[in-house]
Amino acid sequence: MNGIKGEGKTKFFPRSFKIGGQICTVTAFLAVLSSCSFAPTPIPKSKDYDLNLKSQEWKSIDPDSSDHAFENSSTHSIMLVNSQCEKYESSSLDKLNSGMMSGIDNLQVINKESTKFASRDALLMQAKGSLDGVPVFLKTLTLRKDRCLYDLVLIANSQDTLKKDDSAFEELLKGFSP
Repeated sequence: MNGIKGEGKTKFFPRSFKIGGQICTVTAFLAVLSSCSFAPTPIPKSKDYDLNLKSQEWKSIDPDSSDHAFENSSTHSIMLVNSQCEKYESSSLDKLNSGMMSGIDNLQVINKESTKFASRDALLMQAKGSLDGVPVFLKTLTLRKDRCLYDLVLIANSQDTLKKDDSAFEELLKGFSP
């Protein structure tokens, strides 16, 4: 996949996908991720970023309310890219990241650190919890640039799978340019 631009669209509809052979509805998590409170006016998406993911294992799938979504055909992990502009300019990255995770039950933060990404302050977090009773393991990067908020997320079905797919998440980060 080469040179994807932000698409500036928002869609609201449920979808299911497999995590480790189990069907898991992710509508709630995607709604929280996109912070779309099902308001009549969609939150504007960024059209000003580049995304380059070259891995053959990761296939583009329907992103629902996110900008982009990819699934690993062998591990069934999911990576999401989401943008929102103008709504969360004054909120802290920690508060924004916590809000994104509010759809995850029994959330346990494994690691959270402030970092720099694209010359901006960013928050990198690893966590685990459950979604509709199904265990999920997450790695997220949250940053703000030019009045837009960006979330990049890796969702896996086990800690081992998260570790296995971490190199692809790092590749996604390297190929993301807001």
